[in-house]
Amino acid sequence: MPLSSKRDRAARLAERLLLTRLAESCPTPRRLLVLNYHRLAQNAADECEHDGDVVSAFADDFSRQVRHLNKRFDVVTLDEAIAIAEGTLSHRGTAVLLTFDDGYRDCYTIAFPILRAEGAPATFFLVSSMVGSTRLPWWDQIATAIKQSTAANLTLRYPVAVDFSLAGNRLAAIRSTIRLYKSPQTQDSSRFLLELFERCNVSPPSESTDRLFLDWDEAAEMLAGGMDFGSHTHSHPLLSKLSFAEQVRELSLSRALLSDHLKTAIDVLAYPVGSVDAFNRDTHRALAQSGYRAAFSYYGGLNVPGQSPRYDLKRVSVDLDLHWPRFRLQTALAPYHRRLWS
Repeated sequence: MPLSSKRDRAARLAERLLLTRLAESCPTPRRLLVLNYHRLAQNAADECEHDGDVVSAFADDFSRQVRHLNKRFDVVTLDEAIAIAEGTLSHRGTAVLLTFDDGYRDCYTIAFPILRAEGAPATFFLVSSMVGSTRLPWWDQIATAIKQSTAANLTLRYPVAVDFSLAGNRLAAIRSTIRLYKSPQTQDSSRFLLELFERCNVSPPSESTDRLFLDWDEAAEMLAGGMDFGSHTHSHPLLSKLSFAEQVRELSLSRALLSDHLKTAIDVLAYPVGSVDAFNRDTHRALAQSGYRAAFSYYGGLNVPGQSPRYDLKRVSVDLDLHWPRFRLQTALAPYHRRLWS
């Protein structure tokens, strides 16, 4: 995959000048760096049928990343990570927590064997209604509808009037449409999707031909193999768009189902979408009422022990375009500033 940005070129230069190696040799401060993935693919030929943006890494790249992190840092469990963030567990240097959202089946078929081989724990946040399911979540429905449309343009009127070209590569249209769906302007998600399907002139793409998400038996095997689990709500809504009572239901139902099926305490959440406007004060109250001890956001940042809000623990995204030189440089520099990786 070609280097494509100024950051990539700067990282390649830093690697050639041995600046990355110099940064890696420096002692790191006491911090918690939380990396977040969604899906893995075997390789570039393993084309994603639905929303390709949720593919965070190819298998070989992920293996290389985990091996590197294991050498450079302590890769910790979920309980250890929260204790470090709270300041109740003394830890020398920077610790890393690996997390996956949504619970796609490749978490079991690709990520789990790599993590087990490298001796690294990771935490998987599951959407309780999607476990073992072939049902397409809303972001995959959006991507699939736009990919299948025969229209030359996509014109939407809700929540605002927009027009996206569908000529050539449709990735920009998919990204813009998903961004609009997630925006605070879109309060009626069902209306949005129905209009999208109508404008694309496709039937609602609600099911996948293959099972998309790991099932309870696979999750239990992963749990026995040293992995941790948390909640990603019951149906993956943007919590800030729900009433307080609806948020309590989403959080409580997910926690109860996951705890019951996995026979372990589930009391940590990863916010769906995880941006600053994806949760609110009502969400924090709902989390407390539902028995959650911590929650992770998804808009960048670093966690400083004793200074990290328990319902806003920061995570940074690992994306498919994060090439190896930049991955090395960013993991070397991230512990020194809260926003160096965001």
